[in-house]
Amino acid sequence: RISSRDFQGAPQVTHYNQRVTSAAANSVTLTTQFEDTTGATTFSADQALRCDGGHLRATAYVDFSSQLMGGTAPAFRTETRNVTGDLLPADLQVGSDWTGSFAVTMTPANAAAENAPLGRGIDLTIRTHRRVVGEETVTVPAGTYQALKIQAETGMDGIAGGSENTDLVTTEWWVRGVGLVKSVFAAGGAMGDIVTEASSINVP
Repeated sequence: RISSRDFQGAPQVTHYNQRVTSAAANSVTLTTQFEDTTGATTFSADQALRCDGGHLRATAYVDFSSQLMGGTAPAFRTETRNVTGDLLPADLQVGSDWTGSFAVTMTPANAAAENAPLGRGIDLTIRTHRRVVGEETVTVPAGTYQALKIQAETGMDGIAGGSENTDLVTTEWWVRGVGLVKSVFAAGGAMGDIVTEASSINVP
């Protein structure tokens, strides 16, 4: 679940689930589905992940932010043109440091999005820099875990004539053998913190 506030500061909760829908020797398909208040699926996206020598790599970008902006439907359609770097490197431990990027094209999916800063569409490069800053206990609705605490910095190139935006900082908690169980993004202003927590986990 994602706990956040809208631009006027009103609380809102968004639910989504992720599950492996197919698997091969060194790759899986991860399906993400967002739900409305009745539990009906409003958005679904597949992301292929592969393991190369212990390095976990994503082949496409999934745009969670548009789910928050778009309400019951995504505000933008996102097409991934190129991916570099790792989602998670091999032998992840305190002190690990890595980068990656997604080159994407975003186009508006509804009339409201056409009036947003992205206008009628834009090519972006989304840069990520992550480092493991510690290991600690974290409690979420799904349980209590010993997790690696990761600081993730995300920047975008391509907005405002190609200028480089200030990096956005998210704190993430990853658990060995489980995955990402919590993240906190300080959006600031009326929106405050955007907190994503695992509400239930099923590891076969």
